[in-house]
Amino acid sequence: MECYNCNGLGTLEQESCRLCRGTGIEPELKSMTDQLTASEALFGFMGWLTTREEDVTFGSSHNAAIAADLVAEFCMVNDLSEPKDHWADNFIMPTRRIL
Repeated sequence: MECYNCNGLGTLEQESCRLCRGTGIEPELKSMTDQLTASEALFGFMGWLTTREEDVTFGSSHNAAIAADLVAEFCMVNDLSEPKDHWADNFIMPTRRIL
C-alpha cells in the first residue's frame, strides 16, 4: 500500500506512512490495484495527446523534448512511478508500421 498524501513516496509501516507520521496528517491509503497498468497508461496518454487543442509533432527530424515533457506531465498527474534504471532494456520496438 502507498499513501496519496505523499504522492506514493511514503512507505507504509503498520498502517502509518513514514513521511506522514508525526505531521498530524492521516495517510490516505491506496492499493496497488488502484494504479494504472502499463497498457492503460499508454492508451490514456494517447487519448489525452490526441484530444489536446495544441498540435504536437513527433518524428526523427523534430525536437523530442516536447514529447518527454508531455510524458512527464502525464506521469505526474497520474501518479506513475519514475522509470527504473535501464528501463529501455525491458521493451521491444515494433519493426513494422500498422495502418
